[in-house]
Amino acid sequence: MKSPLSGREMKLMSEPSTLDYKGKTYNVIHHYYLCELTNEQFTTTELDEQNLNELYKQVEVNGESTDGRQ
Repeated sequence: MKSPLSGREMKLMSEPSTLDYKGKTYNVIHHYYLCELTNEQFTTTELDEQNLNELYKQVEVNGESTDGRQ
């Protein structure tokens, strides 16, 4: 993916992160593109979905539901 700021190709990166969901904190792997010239992070719709799926997996591992059911 090319950076919308510099026009250069960006690196696909992953790093540990924490996200809050329904009052609890979960450890996930966050995926993004990095513009090395500006140090800005960007995602695509596909990466956003992948990042949400990472969160949902962690929620379900902890025995909780992501659809509002307990």
